[in-house]
Amino acid sequence: QDRVRFVPSAGLSLSSEAVCGLTEVWIEGKQHVVAASGCQLLQDYSGNASNRSCISPACTSTCCNAVEHGLIGHWEMSVDHMYGRHRINALSPGSAAQTMDFSNDMYWQYKRNKISMNSLGVACTDEIATELGPSTVRDLRDTLGAAIFRG
Repeated sequence: QDRVRFVPSAGLSLSSEAVCGLTEVWIEGKQHVVAASGCQLLQDYSGNASNRSCISPACTSTCCNAVEHGLIGHWEMSVDHMYGRHRINALSPGSAAQTMDFSNDMYWQYKRNKISMNSLGVACTDEIATELGPSTVRDLRDTLGAAIFRG
């Protein structure tokens, strides 16, 4: 697993635009990440309205509705389903170092303390705590609860 972590740096100024894409590039044997920003928001893209995962030439809107109705859990990975208060399940027992927070009244935020050693006793290199938000995708069936991204 590769992880990219952005940490505060003195003298570094970031645009207020949201990052909407990351690309890995190698230059002279060193790995770099190039960020794209200023992309159109998914919620503003007119093609998003018909972007249902089950619609195909073999499955019309009626067929798609029947498929979705039979699902136990249904998570559409779109911006529309990441905001607002929705049902989440408790995090793993014994994980006091991680919490879910809705204090901004816009979206759920996942927070985890810095990890210095994992469950196998191997030292980790976390330098700061993890905070990720929005960090959930609503379960449209409201059966299993939201999917949680934990960074």
